[in-house]
Amino acid sequence: MPGHRHIIPASGGATGLVSEPATTPAFSIGKIEVVTGSCTLTRSGDSPVQIKHGDTVCQGDIIETSSGGKVCIRFIDGTVFDLSDRGRMVVKDFASQPASPSAQFDISNGTFTFIAGNVAHTGDMKIDTPLGTIGIRGTAPRVEITEDGSVKFSTLVEQR
Repeated sequence: MPGHRHIIPASGGATGLVSEPATTPAFSIGKIEVVTGSCTLTRSGDSPVQIKHGDTVCQGDIIETSSGGKVCIRFIDGTVFDLSDRGRMVVKDFASQPASPSAQFDISNGTFTFIAGNVAHTGDMKIDTPLGTIGIRGTAPRVEITEDGSVKFSTLVEQR
């Protein structure tokens, strides 16, 4: 994928695609609802900080969880996203304007589940993974990207 490079950190931790944060963070597009264990947020030009309940999420942010860590984000369109198990997510794009709603996330490691909000139902939501891009149209999937690069995918029953 253009703009990405494959890394294997010396620590032996999470591996996968790396995207740099956006050069200037956008306005708040979400909020941390739950954080368990060690989870960090990196914003362009800043060092990683420990995530706390209530922290805001902006376009370009990089969110990472440690082994046993979990973070739950509620985006402004109602999408609820859980990231865990040495997860790494880059919020590449999020625009909830009615004329052209879109969202794009880059998830290179870990396990994630989510309930799709308005952007997926009325616009274009995509999740880039090491295996390929997932187009979301109002589903509620669970995806696990393991350290060996294998991917497990299942669809949950969405409660509306």
